[in-house]
Amino acid sequence: PGFRYSLGVGASYDFQPVAYRDFAMRLAAEVMLKAFGWNFFGTFWTGFHNRGDEPGDPDVSADFNLAMFGAELQTGYLYARWGEVSLRYAFLRTSEDFRDDVRARSAELIANAEDDDERASLEDRYGDAGSMIALHEMALGLNFYPFGRNLKLATDLSYLIQEREDADSTQDLRLRVMVQLWF
Repeated sequence: PGFRYSLGVGASYDFQPVAYRDFAMRLAAEVMLKAFGWNFFGTFWTGFHNRGDEPGDPDVSADFNLAMFGAELQTGYLYARWGEVSLRYAFLRTSEDFRDDVRARSAELIANAEDDDERASLEDRYGDAGSMIALHEMALGLNFYPFGRNLKLATDLSYLIQEREDADSTQDLRLRVMVQLWF
């Protein structure tokens, strides 16, 4: 087949975002290209949050503050109509302002615990909140189509890096196996 492409943009705005739960606004752009068995996909996005005058303040202002942004780039090649190999890189980065707000809100929740058991539970849950700077994923994927496009068997092996403020970066490997059916 010849050259195919797709371009897209998206935006969403929340008129009444819930503090510490909702993005106030999200923006995204994506592109997909396919030609002669090759494919390329890229998506770029960003999320903004509203915040109060002080970190942790639940009364949000009308100001937009960058919360995080990210991207995913993927390329692949379909061979013999039954198999595909792909490479992917994705990242997510949080802003310092957003991390400050998350830390302040987490500290407030922990400080307002009613007893020691609740405080311990909240510290386990929120103790390191706001310390993640970025996530990176590099992956190699293999897809198989044993019955055409009606059944897809997919697997990928990913190398994951998590950058943290007050700790060493963590590195992990993840292996996924997935099945997708089309009706």
